[in-house]
Parts: sequence; structure tokens; C-alpha cells
Amino acid sequence: MGIRMKKNRLFMLGVIGILAAALLLTGCDESKPKGDGDKQKSLVITGLGNEFNGDSFNVGVMNNSDRTEGVAWGTGTASSNRLEVSLFEVINNEQLTSTPWTKTGSYYVFFSDSGPKVFTTRNKVSFTSETTTINFSNFAESSP
Repeated sequence: MGIRMKKNRLFMLGVIGILAAALLLTGCDESKPKGDGDKQKSLVITGLGNEFNGDSFNVGVMNNSDRTEGVAWGTGTASSNRLEVSLFEVINNEQLTSTPWTKTGSYYVFFSDSGPKVFTTRNKVSFTSETTTINFSNFAESSP
């Protein structure tokens, strides 16, 4: 093999190495916080009594149990003793959006209808999968 052949081969190996490194780096999406999913999260509250069936509810996902620092919201109607809602992002704790909520983490959940009752989870709930299910027994009635 001549020197020219060796240089061409070395050049090609260098190009292949650079392309491989570029492909590896572009495959990493650092713009999305770790732990976030790609699919919209939904919430199911089970174990509701018959008195809730047919009622419409607002649902909030919050950082604090006092219902401040909202991160997600949804609405739904209870049916067959359960409430299922798709969750959407909240911006600056006040602006409700139509952007699907895809975050993961542990949060408090509250729900209420148009009446005076508000129910808040006693403890934070872990949102790790596409659908999170909470039994009504995990909620306590709280003041509006």
C-alpha cells in the first residue's frame, strides 16, 4: 500500500469517527428536563360514591397542599363511580393552557365541583406513567 492509500484510509476513518460522534450528540435532547415523558398524562379517581355520578369537576395538580403553585389542570364528569381527566399545563400558577401536561414527579391533587366541597390528597401522588389512578379514600375534604 502506498502512502497516498494510507492517508486516504486514515482520512476516511477520521470522517467516519466525526460522523459517529455527531450522530451520538444529536441523539441527545438536552432541552427536555429529565424525567419528563412524551405522552399526555391523565388522572383517574376511583371509588367515588353514586352521589358524584353526573357531576362535573375541576381537577388541579399542585406543588403544595394549600392549592398554590399549580402545574396541571383538567375537567371531567364523574361516571360509574370514577372521574377520568386529561391533564394540561398551567403557566405561572394561573394561566390554563391547552398544552398537554407530560411531566413526571410527585404532586398534590385536588378536585371540586361547583359546590362548596374541595377534596385534596393527603399526600403527594407520584406521576410516572401515562395514567395515574388514585382512590377517593386518599383524599380529605378541605376548605375552598
